[in-house]
Amino acid sequence: MPTNATGSVRVLGRFKAGMADAALSDDVASQRFESELPVRSFFAWPGKRNYEGSWWSSTVRAHVGFESLLERDLLMSADYDKDVVGISSQPFALLWPKGTDDSQ
Repeated sequence: MPTNATGSVRVLGRFKAGMADAALSDDVASQRFESELPVRSFFAWPGKRNYEGSWWSSTVRAHVGFESLLERDLLMSADYDKDVVGISSQPFALLWPKGTDDSQ
């Protein structure tokens, strides 16, 4: 992940056209993240204590990644909820300003 050298929270998204970095604003709320790519990869290694994989979502008619069985259970629940119209995995990252005290 890149660092945020600005004084405001920024949003990083990985869109089909490429990576995008924007200030957190009302414009971000209008972005349709459910059809975009995950902002980061899921890492796996021997002996890892959680389970990652893909869930075939009938809602979005594509695989949606998950990094734990809890995430998978939430995906399954969202997929069967008739009010859910889109599902995405890791659609964006929030980049806090450099030097921000994370204890707040």
